[in-house]
Amino acid sequence: MKKEYDFSQAVRGKFYRRDSQAKIVVHLNKNPKHPRFEVYEDDGGFFHFRLQDDRHTVFSSQSFESKESCLKALTELKQNSIIAPTVFAS
Repeated sequence: MKKEYDFSQAVRGKFYRRDSQAKIVVHLNKNPKHPRFEVYEDDGGFFHFRLQDDRHTVFSSQSFESKESCLKALTELKQNSIIAPTVFAS
């Protein structure tokens, strides 16, 4: 797979199928090395958090207008993720 693709000649909706369903696959390393949550501010002044290991970002959050709201969401994620059940979408 290439690191970068050129979509300058792309046509919007060319591969759109009304009744198709997206199946998003997320691979999580079972034993990440040095996992950590990182809170950062983007160029637009919004705050985000992301879970990273030594090599890459595992997932990242939506944008928050203040650092406090970002930290509050991260705290809620940490508190609720341990007891949240795993379900499979159909």
